[in-house]
Amino acid sequence: MKKLIHLNLILFFIAFSFNSCTDETSDSKESQNENNLVNEWIYDIMINDYYWYNTIDNHTVPDSEYPEDYFYSLVYDEEDKWSYISDDFWGLMGDLMGTPVSMGYSPAFGQITGTNNVFMVIEYVYPDSPADRAGLKRGDLILEINDIQLNINNFVDLYNSKNQKIKLAYISEGEIYPGNTTFSMSAEQLDINPALYKTLFVENGVNVGYLVITEFIDHKKFIHDVGESLIDLKNSGARELIIDLRYNGGGYITSAQWLASAIAPAAVISNESLLTKLNYNDKLELTIKPEDKSYLMVENSVNFDLDKVVFLTAHGTASASELVIIGLDPYMEVIQVGDTTYGKYTGSMVYADMHIPPQHNWAMMPIVMKYANANGFSDFKNGLIPDYYMPDELLAGYPFGDINDPMLTKALEICTGSIVAKSSNLQVKSQVKYTNLFTRNQLNKMNLIIPSENN
Repeated sequence: MKKLIHLNLILFFIAFSFNSCTDETSDSKESQNENNLVNEWIYDIMINDYYWYNTIDNHTVPDSEYPEDYFYSLVYDEEDKWSYISDDFWGLMGDLMGTPVSMGYSPAFGQITGTNNVFMVIEYVYPDSPADRAGLKRGDLILEINDIQLNINNFVDLYNSKNQKIKLAYISEGEIYPGNTTFSMSAEQLDINPALYKTLFVENGVNVGYLVITEFIDHKKFIHDVGESLIDLKNSGARELIIDLRYNGGGYITSAQWLASAIAPAAVISNESLLTKLNYNDKLELTIKPEDKSYLMVENSVNFDLDKVVFLTAHGTASASELVIIGLDPYMEVIQVGDTTYGKYTGSMVYADMHIPPQHNWAMMPIVMKYANANGFSDFKNGLIPDYYMPDELLAGYPFGDINDPMLTKALEICTGSIVAKSSNLQVKSQVKYTNLFTRNQLNKMNLIIPSENN
């Protein structure tokens, strides 16, 4: 029987261990038996709950194939880039709940045109994280980790290193060169606040709140952290909002629901208007309660009662972030400034073994649904196109809240109706030609998590 985790519950697992065995044949047989058990579990869930289950052929489940390889062999590659499996249940849960073991920085990767070399640029750094204490900051450029040049074959493993010595790089005439400054740090468990930065701008007599949100983590923690920031902005007199979702790849649907309800017109909230409708495959559709197929606007004491909101977006804006944008669109003026979003219109459940003691430590997040707004809008495969296009100037490294950031400047002008004065000391960097890269873990975070009871 398939088992899945209800992400809103406190989870208790009884620790277990396998007896050591000096007989290599016994070890091999034990490993094969575990693979078979996990693969049977994978197939049972995928053939019933996976959104594209009808692309899976009926077959004998392999007893020796490594579960990760088997899982991805079942994924519908033509449309699904997001289904995910991990052999580390607790590590996955830490990421989703906002308590990851991490350096505390968010990377963007680029493959330098015409080479196999890869660079990393820092999107943001969480306060009091190892990266913050080491001195890393938004916009820092890296070519080497642990004295090894990043390339297309090693950048994922080097980024995932638990101990890192990072060497900063610099740009000159369109080329990236290693510098001399180095930082050393070790990963540790963090308790992140997704409300990374907030400030109030007063321009042309208009009070504009600006808030950077990095992840839609577990909704209780999200409501506490983001709610605290929104209350501060509201109490400071903010009457317009700019929500920066440039690097927010998604998370819990309930957290996205809460944020939308903090922004929407009060009448929309009181009418319990539809935020999003979930569409499952024909098998799973029969088992889902009708009330769990739709997410409505909910009462929210932080509600700003706005008729207009401005979102800053980039290619890393995905899934739950996109749901907030299209979910609000039928009810108010939604203005998008920046670059085209990623294009993630699907969602997952988290499945794990719930036996006591557990038979394995695997967890997976297959795509089980597509979502649509109240107007039926969905399947935006090429992303959401901004109303005002401007690429993210990440290589320029403007701090959050700096009015020289072109996206923020445009958003402020929309909110205030006036030209925003910029500094005369603008940062200018030669453009580097590159292709954006995403790691499997980054794609995993571009997700929409649906809390669900065991079924």
